[in-house]
Amino acid sequence: MSLADMVKQDKTPINWALRQQPPRGGPFKPSKNLAEEWPEVFKVRITNRLPNGKWDNGPSETEAIIFCDPRPDLGGEDEKYWWFWLLANAWEANKDLAITLHGFRCQGTRLERTEKGFKLQPEVSERAWVSQEEYQQARDKYLVPHQNQLIRLLKSLH
Repeated sequence: MSLADMVKQDKTPINWALRQQPPRGGPFKPSKNLAEEWPEVFKVRITNRLPNGKWDNGPSETEAIIFCDPRPDLGGEDEKYWWFWLLANAWEANKDLAITLHGFRCQGTRLERTEKGFKLQPEVSERAWVSQEEYQQARDKYLVPHQNQLIRLLKSLH
């Protein structure tokens, strides 16, 4: 079950968010062990555990999967958060697409929120894509073959 499917099943987003996601910038623990399957991108870390309720006397620490953003210089914590979700869902749907998206992030592609959802936006500078044309050539060669899946993945981010 993908992360997006989990959200659709539970119609109470506030309760779902409290059960599944710590505050922004914190770790998230998915059902799959992404750190084992894709160790270059996701790492296991010991972190403080959020209490489940007032009388929760469980352990104070837990293992969590952390997204290792290859471009922390681009965007803030919100963008890092959405890249985590995009790559985790892409890994479940199509590993080749996930690896390609990770490469685009390494090169300097950003996730930009629009009125309709999210879109991939190149960062054109001396530390990222050389030009818009370079990005478009790479996009046409590597992302267009996965266009339908990529559109569904981007739409699942909300």
